[in-house]
Amino acid sequence: MDHRTIVFALGLVAAFCMTGNALGHLVVRERELVVVVGPDDVSVRARLSIHAGPEAARLRAAADLNGDGMVQNGAERDALSARLRSLATSELSLQLNQRVLALAVDQHRLLLSGGALVEPGGGIQFELVLLARGVLGPGRHELRIEDGPPAGRGVVAVQLRLGPGVSLVGQRSGGAAVALGAPVDDLRHGGFGSGGGSLTLDLVCVRTESRPRPSD
Repeated sequence: MDHRTIVFALGLVAAFCMTGNALGHLVVRERELVVVVGPDDVSVRARLSIHAGPEAARLRAAADLNGDGMVQNGAERDALSARLRSLATSELSLQLNQRVLALAVDQHRLLLSGGALVEPGGGIQFELVLLARGVLGPGRHELRIEDGPPAGRGVVAVQLRLGPGVSLVGQRSGGAAVALGAPVDDLRHGGFGSGGGSLTLDLVCVRTESRPRPSD
């Protein structure tokens, strides 16, 4: 693991541990955001992990529509996915050039570790991809990412990947945000400490020329 990644991870843990609401509590929910900015599109991959325990059991029970003690049919999994989507993204806001960016659901994936039983059940992993097409284009852009963990508990890891022709020329952080570091394997790592915050990114997009096709 790169030393910058280690420092970032330790920083987030420290930010979490110093909050009064977190003292004496186990981390039961983890969130991660991967923001990909291409020459035209912006996508967000939100990952939510809920460890086995009371919260996971409550979520499973709420999705058990027919009361058979299982979460397994399509309607029940859809109900659980809708609740998890809210938990993963309800505090998330992206603004492009000072306008709220409309992100549509592109795909999602739900995994119930330990099987489909409500009790004792197990952990829950949920991944959601949100996408906005055709929103950039050549020129300078300001992308503001805001997030506030519910009730000020927990931290959110943020990763940024830039596509061809897109460069980061400046950034500003607010609240309990951790600024993005230098690229590590094409990803810049930052995040939000307990209570959330904002990352404002100054981007420059240059239209890349497509390569000519070889002659037949």
